[in-house]
Amino acid sequence: MILMLPTACFLVALFLTYRLARPGARLQILDRPNERSLHTQPVPRTGGLAILAAITLGILMLAVSRGIVDGMGWIISGAVLVASVSIVDDFQPLAARWRFLVHLFAVTCLLFAGLAWQHTGLPFFDWSIPYWLASMVTLLGGVWMINLYNFMDGMDGQSAGMACLGFSGMALLGAFAGAPDFSLIALMIAAAAGGFLVWNFPPARIFMGDGGSSLLGFLVI
Repeated sequence: MILMLPTACFLVALFLTYRLARPGARLQILDRPNERSLHTQPVPRTGGLAILAAITLGILMLAVSRGIVDGMGWIISGAVLVASVSIVDDFQPLAARWRFLVHLFAVTCLLFAGLAWQHTGLPFFDWSIPYWLASMVTLLGGVWMINLYNFMDGMDGQSAGMACLGFSGMALLGAFAGAPDFSLIALMIAAAAGGFLVWNFPPARIFMGDGGSSLLGFLVI
């Protein structure tokens, strides 16, 4: 299970990203270069659909085999909100205020899941803060992280590479901490990002778009 699910996520993301990157793909939107772009040719930006499909498959397979872990329902709800508004924005740009409100509500789901940043949890420095302050930090930091990942997507390999390294590190820490479900989910996300990264290495054949980068930003939280 520890290798089967991440492998499945990697292969699904790899195949679907390849299909979405092909010229004339049905679900394809071109990111045309402008004065802020690092690329000079139009590049598809719907790779987030492949990442979303791969992670969804992995979570469903995990739920079938082990059941939904504590708080997972709220996390999935928040992820669905972020992914949905981001995919809509990829196809039909939305006003920033609507995206912000959905992002804020999605991060609020993490509070219902009991995931407020109330402890630093750092070696030699485990600082606790009041819940009301932890809630504010979680909301502001969460919305910031979602949009930070979105900002990085225009750089070849940046968002996916960060996701592979970051979530692999989380998987390792989860294993050391005796949290196998957390570790496995983090590894599946890293694998899904890795499958996409194969086609996102410079020069990138495809970008994530908001649908992938915003989702990864949310899952980092």
